[in-house]
Amino acid sequence: TRTASVAITTAGYDVAWQSQTRGQNITWSAVTPANITFTTPGYYLLQTQYSFSANTAGNSDLVVNNSAVLKLWEPVSNNRWVFSYTRYFNQNDFIRLRIFPSLNVTLNATAEGSTNESPILHIIQLSRGTV
Repeated sequence: TRTASVAITTAGYDVAWQSQTRGQNITWSAVTPANITFTTPGYYLLQTQYSFSANTAGNSDLVVNNSAVLKLWEPVSNNRWVFSYTRYFNQNDFIRLRIFPSLNVTLNATAEGSTNESPILHIIQLSRGTV
């Protein structure tokens, strides 16, 4: 999660996480705060949500090992975004959430367990092993 809001531009922003509240089979480090690394191969369910200071359209990318592999698009102006996706990850794969708002806005920081948590990334391992 993040503990502070951050101004972002239409050029895009890799969410720099500021803390890891829990973690199993993933690692996060303040040295590379945008990266989350998978330590165990398997299928994972990822759910992310974030909110902006103002309504705006835009999109976000799931970046895996420096390549955008999934485009998440919200064509309607909105200040709260929620996405879920399932994907297989190998050991040492790392991900980033890259956000592209259509307007320069502030990414809100709202604590987990509060209304409109932002930004939050939940990762749940569904199965272990290689394919």
